[in-house]
Amino acid sequence: MGFRSDVCLPPQRLKLMLVEEPRQIHHRKLNVAIGPDNGPPLLLLHGVTRRWQTFLPLLPQFVLRHTVYALDHRGHGQSDRADSYLVKDYCDDVFELVRDHMTGPLRVYGHSLGAMVAAAVAAEFPDRVVGAILEDPPMETMGERIVTTPLMSMFQAYRDVAEAGGSDQDRLERISNWEIDNPQDNSRRRMADMRDQASLRFTVSCLKQLDPHVCDPILERVWLKGFDGNAAFDAIQCPTMLLQADIRSGGMLTDDDAVRVCQNKMITREQFLSTPHQIHWAETQQVLNLSTNFLESL
Repeated sequence: MGFRSDVCLPPQRLKLMLVEEPRQIHHRKLNVAIGPDNGPPLLLLHGVTRRWQTFLPLLPQFVLRHTVYALDHRGHGQSDRADSYLVKDYCDDVFELVRDHMTGPLRVYGHSLGAMVAAAVAAEFPDRVVGAILEDPPMETMGERIVTTPLMSMFQAYRDVAEAGGSDQDRLERISNWEIDNPQDNSRRRMADMRDQASLRFTVSCLKQLDPHVCDPILERVWLKGFDGNAAFDAIQCPTMLLQADIRSGGMLTDDDAVRVCQNKMITREQFLSTPHQIHWAETQQVLNLSTNFLESL
């Protein structure tokens, strides 16, 4: 396919490089990968235990038309550790980033934890956020309901591997052999039977840089304390696209929660059948198609 200059910048002018730059947020360093000035700012917010590189499949398209800001949340990646890892803490960090380090109207894309933070950002800055894409926000699936899901066992594995020493191969074998308990059918499955080795290797690379205490409030079922998700979604005033994975395939947003979220008429819902929680990895092209159409409409 040829390069269409009427759609994006000609190749000799196009800049794609992202540069990681620290930002002082609440007296600690927050690592932010910032792209070239190719358009309005687009803020990317990753899920818990991940890092900004989770968005690499989407970045080649996003940087064509936006100035990308992709951060590592506190305790993740190259960002500093903190003493608290509640959802509201991540929200407060991003509020300060938007308020003090970003200018003009912006778009925001969040996955999982990042989707809940993105909703809060849209609600907090209705005069700044012109559009939001929210990928499979877990809501109460990672609150009180977590004990009824395999996620309790999974986050125990994540914390264990984050704490463990040894080589990358040692960590890979550790997480591959971890047995995940599913209280819904009383089954146990090895992580290696649930995910491919490439995905597990990326997970290990994230967990190497993760503060293990990130998992504590999740396992203690206090992660959502102080965060009113319904209020945040209700307060969104900009066009918003909700991407929902399939709960039967590892998705986290239930149908009931999705229906509740979409009571706000600014939010439209796109369902991905037979698709796990990491929609942007499993269905990259479809996510790009939807996201491009949505972002270009703003």
